[in-house]
Amino acid sequence: MENLLEMSQWVDNPDYLDALESIKYLEGVITERQVSLNAINEELDKAASIKSYPKSAKLMIEQSKSTLEVQLQNLAQTLEEQKNQAEYLSFIDANGLVLVENLNKVDIRDVSRVLLPIIPTLPMRGDLESEFSGTLEGSAYGGSPFLNIQKYAPLIEEVFHPTVMDYEHITAVGVELIEKIVPVEAMKERNELVKKGELEALSIIPKKVAVNVLIDSVGGSPTEAYNIAMKLKRESKKQKIPFNTFTNNGAFSGGMFILCTGENSFVSSPFTEAGSIGIVSGYVQLTERGREKAYVREFILKSGDKKRTTMHDSHVETTEKDLQEYQRKLDEAHELFKDFVRENRGEDTLKGDESEMFHGGSFTAKEALGLGLIDGVCNIEDFVEESFGEYAVTYEMSVTDFAVDPSEVLRRLSRSEASAGHEGFASSVPKGFKIEMRMPERFQPKLTKK
Repeated sequence: MENLLEMSQWVDNPDYLDALESIKYLEGVITERQVSLNAINEELDKAASIKSYPKSAKLMIEQSKSTLEVQLQNLAQTLEEQKNQAEYLSFIDANGLVLVENLNKVDIRDVSRVLLPIIPTLPMRGDLESEFSGTLEGSAYGGSPFLNIQKYAPLIEEVFHPTVMDYEHITAVGVELIEKIVPVEAMKERNELVKKGELEALSIIPKKVAVNVLIDSVGGSPTEAYNIAMKLKRESKKQKIPFNTFTNNGAFSGGMFILCTGENSFVSSPFTEAGSIGIVSGYVQLTERGREKAYVREFILKSGDKKRTTMHDSHVETTEKDLQEYQRKLDEAHELFKDFVRENRGEDTLKGDESEMFHGGSFTAKEALGLGLIDGVCNIEDFVEESFGEYAVTYEMSVTDFAVDPSEVLRRLSRSEASAGHEGFASSVPKGFKIEMRMPERFQPKLTKK
């Protein structure tokens, strides 16, 4: 959780720093005393071997040894107390901030703010029928309804923005976690002190520490997949929040394109497939007899030999020259796809023969892992717990197609803004708790009086 502390501008407790200095000083004194004790023991060994050694001198040395041993014992006890104190203070910063996972290690009365790690999930789900046939939502942009940059650009910005999140869910889960960790009597005692004005209400500070992207897609336009992948990487870099990618039901072609961009890439089960690193295109053309029966005569005027080729006209026979040119473009796109996978997965990560990896077929989880196309088999919930602890909060964003309902963006941001402190949300927060968050001005809805 070191990165989380850095992201939260953790301020070391002055008492903690003093305790560290005391530990350093005590360790130095103990070392010096131990050196003196070793010298005394050597002198006593020497006295034991010399019969004429003065008894008075030997007695003085033995008294010095006893004194040093008592001093060392006291110093060791003080050192242990200082270490325990330093360990306790290491869990609380100068402003009373504590990671939720460390609440059971401190007195709740010493805590004023609880840092709650948040990992939202952005789902990109599709299915074979709708992705290839299109829907109203997708056709509004003339592309795949799922791998569509205009649909996902505002959602990507939202999921990475540090203060735009589902506050109502986070508050409910956060309060439940705190009450689960902190003993009931201790929490009651703290709340009594809050009522008396001796302590402030316990603040819950939600902090986005990572983003999960869930891709269940058979693909779509290479352009859309590329733009979505680059948008994810740009927002991640801009907000300094890493993202990991997952697929439950499979990520193919453009879906695989996006899957490989995550800091870690996973399939959720050993039965999940991924891959299809290739380019496919096709066209429908009338046969000669079909053209005769169509009773249609088409006239095309153009300036420029390649302005419109026979590949774009179903009423004329495609020439070999145009087919070769089209295949050249497909091959070039395939090479770009392969370069993108190499760059994002890493040359050292990929294994095996590239002719097997990039042949356009899909792979089982075991095969994909063996080729280095994924990092493992793991679902989102297990990954979050293993990486961020059992008290990290995760939730899945609601995805609405903005082509159909663009006002959903404003509604969602309005809910987030309201959650950051408006009365309707504040009333749902249990007594003794409050939420600390400030909504950026550009995300605040403009309210006008009637």
